[in-house]
Parts: sequence; C-alpha cells; structure tokens
Amino acid sequence: MPPPGGKWPKLLPALTADQQRISDDFMQRWHEELAGRGRYGLIEKFNHEFPVRHSDPGFKTTLEIGAGLGEHLRFEVLTPEQEANYYANDFRENMAAEIRRAHPRVQTVIGDCQQPFAFPDGYFDRIIAVHVLEHLPNLPDAALDVFFDEVLCAPTPLETVAGIYAVALPALAADLRHYLETTNPLVDAPSIRLLRRAVDDLDGMIAWGKQSLDALTARSPNESISAASAEFSTFLAAAGGMDGQAQRRSAAARRRSTQPFTYDHVPQRDERFPDPFNSGVNAEVMIHGDYPDKIKALMLLYKRLRETDVPEMMASILMQTPGKPWGYYRDMTRQLWDEARHALMGQVGFRQLGLDWSKIAIRHAWSYELNTILSPKERHGVLYFIEQGLMPKTGKRYEWEIAQRSENPLLATFQDFDWADEVLHARVGRDWYVKEFPNPTAAESIS
Repeated sequence: MPPPGGKWPKLLPALTADQQRISDDFMQRWHEELAGRGRYGLIEKFNHEFPVRHSDPGFKTTLEIGAGLGEHLRFEVLTPEQEANYYANDFRENMAAEIRRAHPRVQTVIGDCQQPFAFPDGYFDRIIAVHVLEHLPNLPDAALDVFFDEVLCAPTPLETVAGIYAVALPALAADLRHYLETTNPLVDAPSIRLLRRAVDDLDGMIAWGKQSLDALTARSPNESISAASAEFSTFLAAAGGMDGQAQRRSAAARRRSTQPFTYDHVPQRDERFPDPFNSGVNAEVMIHGDYPDKIKALMLLYKRLRETDVPEMMASILMQTPGKPWGYYRDMTRQLWDEARHALMGQVGFRQLGLDWSKIAIRHAWSYELNTILSPKERHGVLYFIEQGLMPKTGKRYEWEIAQRSENPLLATFQDFDWADEVLHARVGRDWYVKEFPNPTAAESIS
C-alpha cells in the first residue's frame, strides 16, 4: 500500500520494446561519454576513490548497485578473493554485458536494486552506490512508510506525540550522532557543522515532547506512553531503524493505517477557549482609536494570541495543496511555525502581566469559515492580502511604535520580531501566490 497522499513511488511511463532499446542504448552512450571525455574527471575521481579509501581493509564480499559500465571497478585494488566476490549490479542487460566484457572475474547481477536480491541478510561486507540513489523512482523504504503512516493515523494525541517525540525523533538524533562519531572530520566538515546544529535542535524538540507527554499522561491516565512507543518501535525496527542500517525485524501488519489518513480541516479548540465563535473585544478599533498606549499594548497581546487561527488555516492549505515544489512546503511551513510563535507571544505576554488569557473570549470563526467555505487557493489569497496590508506605516510599524511607547520591554521585543517575520511572509506570498497568476493584478481577484 503506498503512503497516503505520498509522491512515491514515482510512476514511470511504460516503454515499448523499441523505446526500451533506445533508452538502453542512450544510457550506455551517456556512460561512455561521461567516462571518456574527462569533463568531470576531478569530481568523478573523488566520488569513486572515497569508498575505496574508507573501506574496511578486511572486507571479502562487495555489492555495487547501479554499476553502469563498471567505471568504479577501475578505482578498486582487489585481492583475487575480493574480486571473485565482487557483485556488480545493473538494471540493463547491455550495461551488464559490458561489465562482463571489461571485468570478467567479477560477478554480474542484473536486476532492479529497489527490489530484494537473492542473497541472505548480512551476505555483503560492503555495499557501494555511486551516482545511483538520487535517480531511483522508488527510493523511500516501504517499511519506513508504514511506520510513519502508523504515527500519522494514531487515534489519540498521546499516541501521536509518542510516535513523533518518543520514537521517531530520538531514533533520528541517535543516527545523526552515530554519523558524527564515524565520519571523517576533515573531508566531511561542512556536514558536521550542519548536523551538530540539527542534533541540538532535535534534543530541544525531544525535551519539549517529553513535557507534552507528561501533560497528556496526566489528562489521559488510562493511556500508556510505553505501550504506544513499543508498538511504534516495532514498525521502525522492521525498516532497520530510521537510517535503514540496523538488522531488519519481521514486518508488522498495519494496525492504525489500514485505511489512508483523512485530514480533518475543521479547527478544534480545547476547554481554554470556552466561546470560540465570539470575540471579547474588537482589538483593531482599540489599537487605532483614542486610547492610552498601555491599553493598546493589551490589545496587541490579544491580537498575537488570536493568531492561533492562522496556523489552523495554513495547515489546511498545506494539507490540501499537493504537487508543489519542495520550496513551497518549506516556506509555507516556516510561515506556519512563525504564526504559531506569534500566538505563543500573546500567551506569554499575558502570563507575564499575571493575567489569565483563558478568561477572554478568543474566537476561531475566521479559520473555521475559511477552512470550510473557501478553497485552499482562496485561503492563500486571503492570507496574501492580509500580509501585504501589514506593510504600510499603519501596519506592523505602527504596532511596533505602540509597543515601544508602552513601557513593556517584552512586548517591544515581540513586536520587533513579529514585524520582521511579517516582512518575510509578504515575500512568501509574492513567491508562491502571486506567481500562480499571469500578473499581480490578476492575483487580486480571488475566484
């Protein structure tokens, strides 16, 4: 069963016999040109020498997937035993024939490396892939897909949080730490620099998740974190862990994800929002009216807290807009997270003043109506016009000036960063909403 809503496997068009022959011939000619012209000689030399230099000198058996014409074998220095136990795999018969001609003492295996080979687990000491993985149409691991499907389809908040923060993220952090401990610190310095920061971020996420699980356990004493985590861990073990390098255990049958995940686009609030369809105050009127700055400052905190409805609406855009480039989901997810931070700013601001924000009516009618009435593109249009409307002097600059005069340093800091975020969000709208239309004028007509 493919992952619900996923893009994998990529479905390649079926080829006729003549088309397949042309494709095979083209691939062989391309490999011959790439190897013969030397245009990428320095890069190719590094790519092929790297696994040779870093192989355990005592290895005996090797599997090279996607061996092409056997280009990598020219860089190997093999003993007779290592050569006899070197298995070069390629998908195409004409490529395999060239490997047999040029390297008759190695073994040639024809087949799709995305499918199981007829070798027992642990048969190979080395597995090599050079310029292969990035071209595969079915790269994601099916067992790993099942693990994430199970987490996605978890029926309770505690199980969802346990799957992510008690199983998935700790496994990812452990794999990254292992990589940092085993990689070459000289040649891999750029990766090390990035991964150290990633591990630090993951540790913070895992700590937050533990606090969330503690709170959820207090509210749901009949649910077990350890039981949920153990079950999710069984699915992850079937994939060989997050990086696929551990020994795989027997695959578990789907339990929660026997049916594809169904996204619920209707916003929901907990008991801290007792009257979600009414507002306690019209913040915009008071911010722009004739009121003292300290009163306006309270309204700014109210506006920040009220922004809970923006990530609720943006989540529906992301979930219901498939097929976009990766950059779209990266930028929109960044904006969604910013908007969630803005809502937390309001919560923290009220807490600092000793005020119980849950006593104030905070509505979710905006996100409710947008999610249930408008299309995802129309919702994005509304979001775009709001962000653009905050750019004039009466928008974010005006709010920042109020905060500066309010004698509340924390609010001034909040509004400073809120303003900077909204400038970025206005650009995100131009990059991903306006470009959907032939010109900016057309983008102003939400259909």
